[in-house]
Amino acid sequence: MPDETTAVAVAAPQQHGMALRSFDDYMGFAKVVIDSQLGLGHKNPASVVIALQYGAELGFSPMASLRNVHVFESRGQLKPLPAADALVAVALSHPD
Repeated sequence: MPDETTAVAVAAPQQHGMALRSFDDYMGFAKVVIDSQLGLGHKNPASVVIALQYGAELGFSPMASLRNVHVFESRGQLKPLPAADALVAVALSHPD
């Protein structure tokens, strides 16, 4: 059994794929995304991590985050922006 210092990405029972649970999980996944050249416009691990976290806060899986959260540089800072159709999906899925 891993201790608290070991980063483990595991599939949660209610979801498909990996659950990224720590910063090390995010960075490891981000490096794989960049190394695979399948980053969907993301150019570095930092951009991937920002997209993953922003997407997670909107309820997206890691892959949906990569596809639907774009990270732009504005005045020297990275700025995450969700795709318009992703915002529509979030709004339509809200119970209210």
